[in-house]
Amino acid sequence: LDADYAAALKLEKDPDVEVEVVDGSTGKSFMAWQAKLPRATLGGVEMSEKVATVYPYKERDVVGIFGPSSFAGRLVLLEIGKGRLILRDKQPSAMPKRPGTPYLGTGSGGSLPAIAVELPGLTVPALLDSGNTSPLLLPRELADKLPLDGPLKVSGQAHSVGGVQDVYEARLKGNIRIGPVLLENPLVKFAGIHANVGLPIIRQLTILLDPAEEKSWIVQSSALAAVELDAFAGKYGIRALRAEGSTLIYQRDGRPSYPLRYMGGDLFSLDETGDLLQFWRDGGRIAGFDLINANGTITPVPRTP
Repeated sequence: LDADYAAALKLEKDPDVEVEVVDGSTGKSFMAWQAKLPRATLGGVEMSEKVATVYPYKERDVVGIFGPSSFAGRLVLLEIGKGRLILRDKQPSAMPKRPGTPYLGTGSGGSLPAIAVELPGLTVPALLDSGNTSPLLLPRELADKLPLDGPLKVSGQAHSVGGVQDVYEARLKGNIRIGPVLLENPLVKFAGIHANVGLPIIRQLTILLDPAEEKSWIVQSSALAAVELDAFAGKYGIRALRAEGSTLIYQRDGRPSYPLRYMGGDLFSLDETGDLLQFWRDGGRIAGFDLINANGTITPVPRTP
């Protein structure tokens, strides 16, 4: 939390605790203090963290930062492009089958979510940084290992809580892939000690985080086999679902029909409206779903016998 905001909330400083904060961009550290949070919620959901690190953050429109560790013990599905964060219980059906990307250490005993970035000839983990307005930053040291179309040039400076550093840029001869996002011969910026994926790319991704195990995945739209889709097809009161090829179609009586996007673990997204459908089972059979509106309202919808 920003120090002024913590003061406005009348949070008490813990005199026995000082926290060393290491800036992920510069590697520089500084000391901050810690305050106890009697009870904090986000979107009506209670946070598991009971303390906050406090220092003069001094951003114009930001009073603090929260991360997925605020909901440790649950899965965090992040869709910033749709303005939503979805919390899920850690059940086997919700876990991806492929290995996740381990979090990256920050140098002070902590770690932050990371995803894999495929570069020409190598793959590197990159920190997820929603506060970064650049699509992608690569470490300066990687510039000597990549095929560049010309020499590095200083393009500006990066300012962070840890200080100021030069930012270099050059055009890459080759492509970069980050999940479904392909950057062809992009102009790449180099700075810092870790690769860093910023907000313009994060907006295009669906990211699953497991804070307890410190792993992350890029979730790409999955297709279910026809026999699996048939398990969801049927009547649900005034709503009906039917399978068309590898897509499940949703329709309410007298309304247009829409395709559902499968997101794993019996979860589907109705992208046209921003709603979610979380199906539930009874004895292995689909027995209904929770219709989760964009405003967070949950409506149970049982399957018609």
